[in-house]
Amino acid sequence: MKYFWITIALLNFLIAEPSVYGHRYSSSSNNTIIALKQQIASMQEEIEGLKSILNGLLAQVERLKRAKNKTSSNQEIEALKYRIEQLEQNSQNKSHTTSQKSTKTKAKQTNSLNSVNSAKIYSKAVRLYSKKRYTEAKKRFEILLQRGYKRASSNFYMGEISYYTKNYKDAIKYYHDSATLNDGASYMDTLLLHTAISLYKTGSKKEAKGFFQAIVDGYHGTYSAKIAKKYLKK
Repeated sequence: MKYFWITIALLNFLIAEPSVYGHRYSSSSNNTIIALKQQIASMQEEIEGLKSILNGLLAQVERLKRAKNKTSSNQEIEALKYRIEQLEQNSQNKSHTTSQKSTKTKAKQTNSLNSVNSAKIYSKAVRLYSKKRYTEAKKRFEILLQRGYKRASSNFYMGEISYYTKNYKDAIKYYHDSATLNDGASYMDTLLLHTAISLYKTGSKKEAKGFFQAIVDGYHGTYSAKIAKKYLKK
């Protein structure tokens, strides 16, 4: 390519400067030179055309590469999406199966308890409560409340279960129902103390203070009164 352009430069020089060298070259030589220049020009056009075609082919190759990469990326993304969907579906199926098993188990337990008399259920519920097996005890006290069996003490135990599992709002409700049914029960000082603490925990400190003071005044010398005094000092 380098020699090609040198040849063109020499030819142009020879034709453009006849005064320096005179008329050394004949008309035939001039015609030959002109023919060569035309041939070179034609070759140059062909070369430019080939370059243009080559550039077009290179651009097409690049587009094909990008399209291939994009297709590959899309396929990978779709594969990942499919895997995620499968994982979500499996998780939902497991959750649904677990929920069904749990519901069936609860229903089975409830049905089995329905055939047991209330006195036995109550005795078992109190034992479970004493062992801090609150979930199992709660199921039995709920059945007893539905039956209306020992409503005052059953509500008290439901309040205690709620209190120890930190469901203070539920505890207050159960304690209220229990006290309404029997305000002279042996557990009344505990009921009032835990009601006061539940009120305190839920932010009703003013109401809680009234309960603490009532315990100190009405149950002097008891453990409940001792705890109530500590809260009054806070």
